[in-house]
Amino acid sequence: RRASFSVTMSILKPRPAYPPAKSSDPKGSYSSTKPSGIISSSHTTILSRSVLKHLHERDFVEIPNAISSTLVDGLIEDIYGLREDPSTSSDAPPPSRGSVEWTKIWPKLPLGTGAGLVSAREELYALVDSIKASIESTCDMVLDAELTDLKYAFYPTGGHYQRHVDGLNVGRKRREFSFVLYLNKGWKESDLGHLRVYDSREVGSLYRDVQPQAGTLVLFKSD
Repeated sequence: RRASFSVTMSILKPRPAYPPAKSSDPKGSYSSTKPSGIISSSHTTILSRSVLKHLHERDFVEIPNAISSTLVDGLIEDIYGLREDPSTSSDAPPPSRGSVEWTKIWPKLPLGTGAGLVSAREELYALVDSIKASIESTCDMVLDAELTDLKYAFYPTGGHYQRHVDGLNVGRKRREFSFVLYLNKGWKESDLGHLRVYDSREVGSLYRDVQPQAGTLVLFKSD
């Protein structure tokens, strides 16, 4: 695969003292339907009702063309600017887990940060806020913005991240939802780099591959 960019996010909420037991029933295979994605206005961007329904029924939804090509360009410019700034902190997983470079951008970087394209990053922050509000409007939970984790991911040529479960339970905090927003302009099938989403944690479980096309948003339950 060639070098690629994406934005990854997870939203956590305070964990109840006695979390409800989860059903042991296996999840069905995910539908390949691509719902009508995002409703936009000059003031806000919210997930459409069909997308939220799909998310809650399948725990996963893929939304092509979720953001404009202009915003894709702006976020790529922001990534390059931040990566070139020596004051920007970056992180990476252990080599046994994969090869990717993360640039953390939440908690929100101060507006005075000179590196990158702040206007594009502010649009991304607004998108995160609207996704959070949309999810809260249809499920019985309050997601904590202070516990949100948002970062740019840069995969070098040949990079990868091994199969894993995104869920994270730390004390009384629990990761609830995650998303990946792809920024790979001009991507083609031979570039590879698909996101492989499994139906369960079992070895040999069914899966589907998501093409990492620029502007595609993938939203899913973290567990």
